[in-house]
Amino acid sequence: MHFLSEFSTNALRSLEGFTASLRAGKPTSKGVYHSMSAIDNVFADLERNIVARDDLGISVGSNEELVFRTARMIVSTQLDRIDQAIHSVHMCPSPDPMSADGRSRFLAAIALGKDELRRITRIWLPYRHAEPGATVASDTAAYHEAIRTALSELGKMDEIPEIERMLYRGVASTRCPELASACEQILVAIQVRVDFQAARRLCTARNAWERALGVR
Repeated sequence: MHFLSEFSTNALRSLEGFTASLRAGKPTSKGVYHSMSAIDNVFADLERNIVARDDLGISVGSNEELVFRTARMIVSTQLDRIDQAIHSVHMCPSPDPMSADGRSRFLAAIALGKDELRRITRIWLPYRHAEPGATVASDTAAYHEAIRTALSELGKMDEIPEIERMLYRGVASTRCPELASACEQILVAIQVRVDFQAARRLCTARNAWERALGVR
């Protein structure tokens, strides 16, 4: 099965919305339980979609890693989609909205984006053991710090002028829906902000609520 990029993009949006609302409000015990269940379901759906579909060949070590790998795959697959779109007369019908110079700029930005994605992946991958539970405490701390750094760097991709121009020009395209859709998904993937601290606080509150009710 192929990686479901649009599904994953919408799932990241949902996670951002869930955690933002948790940060902003004070849910009731029942609200805590239902909100955490919804977040758990999104994480589970993302994990099913990413494991064995990216090129890393390893299980997911944390929710932060899951979000990073999902965003990484969205960017990777949609860069390929942009490449296909600007070469395909079927996806971008005549009259072609992009000059030869514009195409070369897009191709250069695609290559730059792929190089940047590889650089960001190398930030955390050396700290990632095949089974995170087997790491010592110092390794685990370094791994989580590396994941946070990788997420931060991914969020800066649209600050690179060539990539920024490509994405915002692509999103504004009215003659090539494929191009616009691919650029929009990349922007969501690199701009999404999931509040993991809010999710962890909610998980702690849910566990306390379940203990009080004798659920566990």
